[in-house]
Amino acid sequence: MKPYLTILLDSFRMLKARTIFWVTLAISLFVALVYLSMGFDETGTSLFFGLSHFESDMFREGTSQSETLYVSIFTKLIAEYWLSWIAVLLALISCVAIFPEALKEGTAGMELTKKLSRFQVFAAKFVGSLLFVTIQVLAFVLIVFLALRWRLGSWNPSIFWYVPLILLVFTYLYSFMMVIAVKTRSVMTALVLTLVLWAISSVIGFFEGNLYTMIQTLEMSEKFEAEARESAKPLGVDLEGEEGGQIEEGAEDQVQVDDPEPLEEPFVDRDNGDTGILSMKLWYQRLLAAYAIFPKTGRTMEIADRLIVVNGEKGGAKGSFMSIIMGFEEEEDQNDMFIELSEKAADRHSGTYAIGTSVLFSLTMLVWAGWIFCRKEI
Repeated sequence: MKPYLTILLDSFRMLKARTIFWVTLAISLFVALVYLSMGFDETGTSLFFGLSHFESDMFREGTSQSETLYVSIFTKLIAEYWLSWIAVLLALISCVAIFPEALKEGTAGMELTKKLSRFQVFAAKFVGSLLFVTIQVLAFVLIVFLALRWRLGSWNPSIFWYVPLILLVFTYLYSFMMVIAVKTRSVMTALVLTLVLWAISSVIGFFEGNLYTMIQTLEMSEKFEAEARESAKPLGVDLEGEEGGQIEEGAEDQVQVDDPEPLEEPFVDRDNGDTGILSMKLWYQRLLAAYAIFPKTGRTMEIADRLIVVNGEKGGAKGSFMSIIMGFEEEEDQNDMFIELSEKAADRHSGTYAIGTSVLFSLTMLVWAGWIFCRKEI
């Protein structure tokens, strides 16, 4: 056990000695301090520890809107862009050289003389990388946690969900990077191909989500059109006047009830007689099959958004940032089509499916990388 811990600490010390570690940590702390500098008083909102102030009746101390705004800035801006993309990218850049360097002749020989198997060395390097990312993310989220207490007067431990979920996102990508790194021993090749995988996964997820929304929109439009047709059917015409008298002669000819014109089917494909919506569903099933193979980084971060508690309600930070800013008041019509569409799109995949398939991808990559590492000639 002691040799294993020695390799683990050596891996972490190697990462800590890199300039990128301190650069990433400094940027994270700076972003967290900027967030901490925002506060609320009796008249409105202040920025940069009071250097700038904006008067507002809605966003001021003690209002539920101010809590929603403050938490949403973290979940919708900082976490969605900084933690989910930039911080993960910097972590990948920091850790990409670990396995190529571990396979160098001098380094590998020294580590294997500590009575450790190759698999133990492999596991220690991997755990050391996760420790590096955990410290970075945990330090950031801890400052945000204290900021919420200071600015809002309440503890919100739900934001710590971001720590394991961001660690999962990193693991999805890093496991693939490890395969390329131990296979090619090339730092640049491993980094570039990992970024390509990330891009492909994001593009497939983007089109899959938008195509799903388009299909749901068309189906909902057809449903509304069918209901409109049903309500527009002629109910009969009373040819007698209101007083029970007969209407004037010839007036019957002037009374016309036009049947509603039949609505054309949307996007009809004239060549095969099938509708466009069926074709879209076919393409969606293909995208869904491809999406099942790739790690779901975006969907994993969406899960965190639904676990955050705002104003005592879990999932209070869901929705776009602008809709949160502009829609604090409760919607009068909860059956609005756009609300229903957004809810369906957000819930189209369960968290178990998104994380489960992504973890399966990671485990496959880790086993593959470990197998190559243990059989690689040094």
